[in-house]
Parts: sequence; C-alpha cells; structure tokens
Amino acid sequence: MNREVDINMATLNPRAQIALVLAQIEREYSKGMEFFLEDLSTVQNCVSYSNYQTFFNLLRNNADLTKLVMRVGTVSGKNKYKRK
Repeated sequence: MNREVDINMATLNPRAQIALVLAQIEREYSKGMEFFLEDLSTVQNCVSYSNYQTFFNLLRNNADLTKLVMRVGTVSGKNKYKRK
C-alpha cells in the first residue's frame, strides 16, 4: 500500500496558518515597514496546498490583519502593506 500523499491534494487549516502569518509580521516588521503578504515565509509555505487561494483570501480579509497593517497600494497586481 502506498501511503505517500500528493502535496497538491493536501489541505491546510487556514485559520491556524493565519495566526502564524500575523505572528511573523509582528516579529519581523517594525512600524512603517512595507511588504507584500505573498513574500512572507509563512505564506510561501502554503502555496503548494490545494486550498491556498481560500487561505489567502481569508488572510487578506482577516480583522486582526487590518489592526496590524494597512494596504498602501498595488504593485504589479500585488497589494502592498505597511505595518501600523
């Protein structure tokens, strides 16, 4: 019996991952620093999961994220954020 899991079919717990993203922002970005959510390592670790888009949409609309950062513009189709 083959017990290997195809990474493209794997799913993640979006809400648990969002907590990790928020912790990374608090830990690595000082007030006023700008960044893209897609560039965070905790977000990059989720790209290969089948429900990545659901996770990313939940992250962008998360109330705790809006308390921590504000969107400051769009560059090449990606939203740029600034730590409050």
